[in-house]
Amino acid sequence: MKTLFKPDMIYKSRLLGARRFYNIVNEYDYLKRNAFAYPKAEAIIDTFYGLEPEKRRRKTWSEALEDVNLYIFNLM
Repeated sequence: MKTLFKPDMIYKSRLLGARRFYNIVNEYDYLKRNAFAYPKAEAIIDTFYGLEPEKRRRKTWSEALEDVNLYIFNLM
């Protein structure tokens, strides 16, 4: 596999706190656990459209889990 990144670059980025993508299953478990523990609590606040309260999009933990499950289902 060819890559533009050298092993020492990857090692340095991980030392500095870069994400490790092999933990994706653990992150799904975290989402699922919080969706059942705090279904109505806010999980995500999107400020893409602006910082004003009426322009913010909000997702609860249960809505976020629903969306992720929908994405996974459509990728299968």
